[in-house]
Amino acid sequence: MEIVKEPRKIKKIYFPFKVIFMYAIFIFILDVKSRNNIKIKLNKECIIKSINKYFGINLNKVPDGATIEKILKKVSPDELQLFLYKMNDEIIRKKIIKRKDLLFNEYFMITFDMTRTHRLYSNETNKGKKIKGLLWEEKNEVKYYFRAVLEAKITLFNGLSIPLATEFVRNDDTVDGEFIKQDCELKAAYRLLPKLRKQFPKLKICLLLDSLYPCEDIFKLCKKHNFKYIMSIKPKKISTLFGEFLNKKKQKDYIEKKKNLPHNLYQRNKIIIGLKYADFDINFLELNEYQIVKNQNHSEKIYYNIFITNLEIDSDTAYEIGKAGRKRWKTEHSFNRQKKHIFNLEHSYTTDENAMKCYHYFLQIADFIFLFMTYSFTNENENLVYKTFKTLLEFYTEIRESFILEVICLDDISARKQLRIITP
Repeated sequence: MEIVKEPRKIKKIYFPFKVIFMYAIFIFILDVKSRNNIKIKLNKECIIKSINKYFGINLNKVPDGATIEKILKKVSPDELQLFLYKMNDEIIRKKIIKRKDLLFNEYFMITFDMTRTHRLYSNETNKGKKIKGLLWEEKNEVKYYFRAVLEAKITLFNGLSIPLATEFVRNDDTVDGEFIKQDCELKAAYRLLPKLRKQFPKLKICLLLDSLYPCEDIFKLCKKHNFKYIMSIKPKKISTLFGEFLNKKKQKDYIEKKKNLPHNLYQRNKIIIGLKYADFDINFLELNEYQIVKNQNHSEKIYYNIFITNLEIDSDTAYEIGKAGRKRWKTEHSFNRQKKHIFNLEHSYTTDENAMKCYHYFLQIADFIFLFMTYSFTNENENLVYKTFKTLLEFYTEIRESFILEVICLDDISARKQLRIITP
């Protein structure tokens, strides 16, 4: 007589959304690097105990990568963007950002820049299913597919570049299922600018933009939504306006201001105001920075750029406007940190478009948290991280190690310099 065994019933574990979201942030803040590493790095008894105590629940395992992806496929990315807006609104309202780090002590500087968020795909399908929204480029007659985003970040004079908003760059224009033109950085900016003003209707904002942006549509949006701007400009961008600038310069119809700086540096700024383009008044600042060569009778030019702005500019304000314009590069540094050092920005955690957007927002939230851990200062203006740890790498290593240690008392934490993000 053959005995038929009943199929073993697998007990399903239902993870609360707050736990899923916590682990989605852990993937980035604890440098997990991939979904496959979640169980290896995060399935620790001490972490599970801390999570249970923190949320008042009773789990005995961590959610795996497939479980997190399944939930993120259904989560609204717009809600996560709204959460990031509220995080920024909180630090603005509570005056966490000091006025001396703002332009003229009042304008929040916001940079726009586009970056790729995933490695190139050589195929636009996954297991025969078409991946939505991919951009592409051609190399040697082969199409490579990728994703990209336009990021807006609050940029401060103290060097901080804080994640604020994301506009996803994706292909929607199709004819008979074939893409006819690519979405691009400028189109994404047209969509993002009104959203920013809607979220921060009274905030004084100055946009820091590169030489892609000078155009009539951007000028119109800035005027409509009351944005100030500082943009780099190149000779071939709005050639008629740039030609007028060159004529004024040739006729020496400008204000010149010399500014001495520390470390044997000085600037010579040329200011031309009130140039017309369409219905807009545009001011020019030509910035030349020099290094005085010691023991020699000359100086070397080390920086040159031309900025346009709708801010009032004169010999007294030119230096700070130029200083703000140069801070746009902090966004590039931020992308470099997210890609190469900590958050693994280019890794594809999913091929699902909705889940991809959610992962991206959780990365930005994790970066926001990390920045305010890193840029914490004492009353004596000492950086707490570098006061306690010799390097940023040591600090980050301590964060990871603190999660795999057994729960210890506060005295032990202090003695061993452990950093606890979760307080049981």
